[in-house]
Amino acid sequence: MLDASRGGVKVRDRRRFGFAPDMSLRLRTSANPMGEVLPEKKFWHFATGSDHDDEPYGLGLAHWLYWPVFFKRSGVKFWLIFLEKFGSPTAVGEYEPGTSQEDQDKLLSALQAIQTDSAIIHPKGMMATLLEATRGGTADYTELYDRMDAAIARVTLGQTASTQGSPGKLGNDDLQGDVRADIVKADADLVCMSFNATVVKWLVEWNFPGAALPQVWRKCEDEEDANTTSERDERISKMGFKPTLKYIQDTYGGEWVEVNSSDKDTPTGQVGDAEFAENYRRVSGAFIKDTDELDALAAGMASDWERVTDPLIAPIVALAAEVSSFAEFQARLPDLIQDMDTVQLAEMLAQGQFAARIWGKVNAED
Repeated sequence: MLDASRGGVKVRDRRRFGFAPDMSLRLRTSANPMGEVLPEKKFWHFATGSDHDDEPYGLGLAHWLYWPVFFKRSGVKFWLIFLEKFGSPTAVGEYEPGTSQEDQDKLLSALQAIQTDSAIIHPKGMMATLLEATRGGTADYTELYDRMDAAIARVTLGQTASTQGSPGKLGNDDLQGDVRADIVKADADLVCMSFNATVVKWLVEWNFPGAALPQVWRKCEDEEDANTTSERDERISKMGFKPTLKYIQDTYGGEWVEVNSSDKDTPTGQVGDAEFAENYRRVSGAFIKDTDELDALAAGMASDWERVTDPLIAPIVALAAEVSSFAEFQARLPDLIQDMDTVQLAEMLAQGQFAARIWGKVNAED
């Protein structure tokens, strides 16, 4: 039982809830042990396992586990009695007829001293034996225990491959694993169906009256290996089919765009792993890497910059060596910069901007 009141979901003890003859949900409290009527759309109730609608509590796994668990527990009890009786021998003592009770007690005490669990005494000449039932076959307590364990596993998991260590035959393990996955998915679908018809509907009606109801479902399938999927898609594409953009996004995630016909001529197969095809452009039928010309232009301009920047940096370095504190350096630096001749630096920057603009226009026309 889930309490959806007070802005949160709280799990309540199932024993506190019950149903009235009219199938209305009740909550047992100390003030009203027979149960108080609960408000509508505050509690989510889900029950399954029954084959009719007159069973509001449903039928849980315990209904089907009762006899396997009962036989298993009874078998363990009789197994322990068996081990107690036959795991260690019982000491037997004989005494002559007419022996006094005091001597009989001494004999019994002596036998119990060597055998702490059990001991018997009887007059000499009398015989005591164990009556054992005659039986055939190989049935024993271990087999009963294992069979009941397997029955419990089948009820709870639908199979025994995931609990037993012995390997299956002819793919039996895979088949039983599929059975377990089918049961998990079926249970998840039942819970989600009930949740969508109750909690989801209530929340939407409270907050967005008239809005379409969303559907909540639990994904139980294992994630498919992306490499295997891509290899399969590649084989299908060679057969003459291409996937849709929605399929690519749903399968691989991320954001994708379709390749244009003009982009197909890009020699992507010749580009390194860390490079992108858009770094190439076609000039007179040949592909040229854009960054090669741009880098060459920048390197040529940078090689001549030291001639201009060194005279500007030298006074700043000398000032840093002359002052005794950073505050003094910060105070004197504006006057030093104001007296610097920056005409050549401005000319070089203008030349670089002009060269880059011309280079971009020429490449745009190509």
